[in-house]
Amino acid sequence: MKERDTAPDESSEELLLRAGMNALVEDVEPERDSLAVLLSRRRRRSVFRSAVVLTGAAVATTAVLLFVLVVPSGTRTAGTDPMGLTPDSYVTQLSDGVLASVSIESDRVLRRLGRLDGAVTEIATDRERVYAAPADGGVVVATPEGTIRPLERLDGGTTVDALAASEGRVAVASGNRVLVLSEQGVRRLALPADRIVRDVAVGASGRLALAVARRGAEGTTELRLAEVEDGTTRPVDVPGASCAPLRVAWTSTGLAVLRRVSCTGSGDVRVTTLDPSSGATIGGGVRFDPEVAPDAVDRLRMTSDSADRLLVSTPGRRNRLVAGGGVRSLSAVCTPEEGCPRIAAAM
Repeated sequence: MKERDTAPDESSEELLLRAGMNALVEDVEPERDSLAVLLSRRRRRSVFRSAVVLTGAAVATTAVLLFVLVVPSGTRTAGTDPMGLTPDSYVTQLSDGVLASVSIESDRVLRRLGRLDGAVTEIATDRERVYAAPADGGVVVATPEGTIRPLERLDGGTTVDALAASEGRVAVASGNRVLVLSEQGVRRLALPADRIVRDVAVGASGRLALAVARRGAEGTTELRLAEVEDGTTRPVDVPGASCAPLRVAWTSTGLAVLRRVSCTGSGDVRVTTLDPSSGATIGGGVRFDPEVAPDAVDRLRMTSDSADRLLVSTPGRRNRLVAGGGVRSLSAVCTPEEGCPRIAAAM
């Protein structure tokens, strides 16, 4: 059987129905270019929205930056900055009683920390604090608030032979006694009456290193460690050491000791790092000429910083910065108004 042709006649009901449906579809069917127009409009709205968002973000960022610039990140002002040191500076006395921090890099005075009534004989630093021993006795502390006050729990008439500070502890050597002051109170350490403490260093754990001499006997200084808690000391036997220790300072690796190379009292000095338990040499051995008179070698001062650099200083002369195996010369800071340093500097 042959299939029937399905194409309707022009007058058929099917054609009329199809025409009516096409008319309805035309009412809702988009024009040929309607998609392009719609996309174009959407792009314009997206660009405008993105511009608004980006502009808003830029404004917000600017506002944050302005807020950071206008509002300081802390409550300190120029008058309440810490009195201690920046990582690359040290403290010295420019003239009688005038304490100042000095830049290691530029040899420039960074800030005058305060003025005492008279000369200072010893300086020590501990983070935000600077401690100084006036010539007439006692110890004063320069506070972050910019004031200088006597150190609490210490007799103002105490003669200070050596001064050190670390981790909130202050060690004051006077004759054969050492006083350690902290928030826990005062600890006292006494050596035999015929001894005198030439130098003291405070470790991060509170352990003390002492350079102890016999009264009236030159060149007899010995190295001792002290446990403040039980008040005992013990000597450190240093193998192969011929000359007595002059100064001591703690580092992160051990105990730095300053000695003469020749025990006659003139010429070069050497900085060596020791194992405090055994006395064995574990580093250093740096040798240099301090360029001072033989009788001034005993007045050299050695202190350390958090980077294990050592500052070897003497009044009115060039300082030496010992870092690793190198030695760098630092000019003594002198000003027309205040002259040159009167005492050794301290890091």
